[in-house]
Amino acid sequence: MYRNKILVITTILIALLLGVMIWSANVVADHNSQQKDDNVIGVELPQAQDQNSEPDKITEITDEEEKPSEDEDTADDSENSQLSNLVIDTSNIVPTITKREQSNTLGRNYIDQFDFSNGLTLWNISTFPLHIYIEGEDKLPAGFADGIKVAFNNWQQASEEFVKFEYVTDPTIAEIVVSTPKKPKEDCPGENGIEYEFNKKNNRLLGASIVVPQTSCTGTDVDTASLYTLLQHTIGHILGINTHSQRPADVMYSTLSYENTILSDIDITTLKLLYNFVPSVTNKNYTNTEMRKMIRLADVKNKKPNEILNILSTHINANKPEDPLETTLNEAYEYYQNGNYIKAQKSYLTALNKAENALDKAYINNCLAIICIKLQKYPDALNYANMATEISPIPKNKYLSAYINFVSGNETEAQANLENLLARYPKFINAYSVLAQIYKKQENTDKLNALVQQSKEHFMDSSPIYYKE
Repeated sequence: MYRNKILVITTILIALLLGVMIWSANVVADHNSQQKDDNVIGVELPQAQDQNSEPDKITEITDEEEKPSEDEDTADDSENSQLSNLVIDTSNIVPTITKREQSNTLGRNYIDQFDFSNGLTLWNISTFPLHIYIEGEDKLPAGFADGIKVAFNNWQQASEEFVKFEYVTDPTIAEIVVSTPKKPKEDCPGENGIEYEFNKKNNRLLGASIVVPQTSCTGTDVDTASLYTLLQHTIGHILGINTHSQRPADVMYSTLSYENTILSDIDITTLKLLYNFVPSVTNKNYTNTEMRKMIRLADVKNKKPNEILNILSTHINANKPEDPLETTLNEAYEYYQNGNYIKAQKSYLTALNKAENALDKAYINNCLAIICIKLQKYPDALNYANMATEISPIPKNKYLSAYINFVSGNETEAQANLENLLARYPKFINAYSVLAQIYKKQENTDKLNALVQQSKEHFMDSSPIYYKE
C-alpha cells in the first residue's frame, strides 16, 4: 500500500513537469511572433521613391495660379521691413506752456552783441515821432512809397509805438530823409543797394539819410510788394541798433532770408533795452535828472556781456510796480504745473481779459489751447490756437494748430499744416516726428523717405526720424 502511494505521487509530479514544459514553449513562440509584428508596425522601413507620384503640396506649389507673385511678395516684404525699421522720436512733440518772460525781466535779446566801448547813437525818445521825408514821392513807381512806409510802420506797430514816425513833405523839418535814385551805386552797397548814414556834428545827431534805389543790383525793378523786407533791417540801424543778431529769424540778422521778414519780439526787446542807456550821440541832450534814471556808458565800460545784462536787469527792476496781469499769469502757470487744469483755464481766461497788447493776447491764447488739449477739449483748443496764430503767426503757434488736428483725428488737415510749416521753417524739429507718424500710418514710403532725408540734412546725427541700419 505504501508503494502504491509513492507511485501516484510520482505520476502527478511527472504530469506537472510536462505541463510546465509545454507552457514555456508556447510563451517563447508567442514572443518571437510579436517581435516580427513589431518590425512591421513600429518601424518605418525605407521605400523606393515613386517618380510618378505627386510631390508633397505643403513644401512645393506647382499650380501657377496659386503661386503668389514674387515681385509683389518681395515689394511688400521690403516696404513692411522699411516701415518697421523707422525710428520716430516723439519725446518732445507735445506742446507745453513756457512761463511768460515777465515784464520785470529782460526777455530774449541780443544786447550782448553790442560793443558799448564804441558809443551809442540814439534818438532822444522825447523827440518822437521822427519825421520822414520821401524824396520825389509823387513821381515814384506805383506802390514804391507805400513799400517804404510799410517798413517804418512795422517798427512802430511791433514796438507798440515805442518808436513813432510821421511823414512830411518838407525835407528841412525831417529827421530822416529817404532818397530814391533810379539805380544803386556801381558797387551796390548795403542790402541790394540800400544804405544809410548819420549826419553828426560835435556829438550831436542832426539827422539821418537812407538811399533806396528804384532798381536792384541786377538792374531789375525793385519788387514794391516786398520792398519793406529789404528796408526794415536798415531802419533798425537808423534807430541805433549798431550790431547784428545771431538768430536767423530776427530782422537784424546779418543776412536777409525768408525766415526774417517779420520783426521778432527779440528785435523789439533789444531796441527797447537799448534806450535805457545814455547815448554818446543824440539829437537832443538829456538833462541830468533824466540821465540819473538811465545807465551811463561809463558804468558798462569794459564789462563782460553777462555783467552788462545784470546791470541792465537791476536798473529795470528798480522800484517797478506790480503788474496785475503778471500776477494772474504766475497764478495760472502754477496751476498748470501742478496739473490743476480747470483752475489754470480760469486764470488764463482772467488774464486774457486783462491783456492789452497783441503779444500778450497771443501768448495767453496759446496757453489756453494747451490747457484744452490736457482737458481733451479739442475744438476749443483749435479755436485758441488759431487765434494765437492769427495774432502772431510764429512757427510754434502754427505747429500747435497742426498738433491739435493730429491728436483729434483730423490727420488730413494736420498733414497740410505740417507740410506748409516745414516748407517755410525746415528746422522746426517737432514737425518731423508728427508728420512721419502720419506718413507711416498711410504707408507712404516715398514721402517718408523724402522726409527722413530732409531731416537728416538739417539735423545730422540728432535727426528725430531715421531708419535703423
